Amino acid sequence: ALLTAIPLGLFSYYLLRAITNDHYSIAIHFLEEHAVSIAEYVESQGSLPPQAGTILLPMKDGHAVFIVNSEGEYVAHPDPDKVGDNLSTDFGGNFIKLLSKNNPGGDILEAAEVVIGYAPIAGTDFIVVEIANIHDIASPLNAIWRSTIFQMILIFLLITIAAGLIVWQVVGKPLAKVTATAQQIGQGNLLVEINPKEMKDELRQLAIVLNSTRDQLSELIQGLKSRIQEL
Repeated sequence: ALLTAIPLGLFSYYLLRAITNDHYSIAIHFLEEHAVSIAEYVESQGSLPPQAGTILLPMKDGHAVFIVNSEGEYVAHPDPDKVGDNLSTDFGGNFIKLLSKNNPGGDILEAAEVVIGYAPIAGTDFIVVEIANIHDIASPLNAIWRSTIFQMILIFLLITIAAGLIVWQVVGKPLAKVTATAQQIGQGNLLVEINPKEMKDELRQLAIVLNSTRDQLSELIQGLKSRIQEL
């Protein structure tokens, strides 16, 4: 059971890691594509329109879209009070280092617990950034983890039971017969007999030896009885 559970566990671990990476890649790609569409819209306007925050999605459950300059200052945000602030106060100093002014992209910022997608606005110093709560994205992954762990435990139990039944049928049951026969012979019952054909491998040889020993004991006892009669 252990020899089965170990490779099964390793396989499940690396499979879930691959699924997790793909899941985050899809999330990052989605955020990046949406940031690109907003960047292209702003670019088509020729400049950042007044009240630019109105073109952005409202903040909801950690999900937000905003526009920053190269210094990381909000120039458009669903919350107008945020304009002029620096995103480092909300997400830490490493956030701005992830952003590229040349190409769209995305990444995971574990320290701030967000997944991001971004896209620069051509001809400007502005970058559209879209963020999502990492816990919301990880929620289905956690469900997969729980389901997988439950399935592994169930499979392990089934394998253990099946292995136990096989071992009992192949080794335990025949060995129990050999043991019971040996006990009977030890108690003087020389009429008991065990069928070697019901055994396999070493147990079959043990059954043959046990029957032979019983026959030798029987002959010895008969010889002793005859000798006693003569005496």
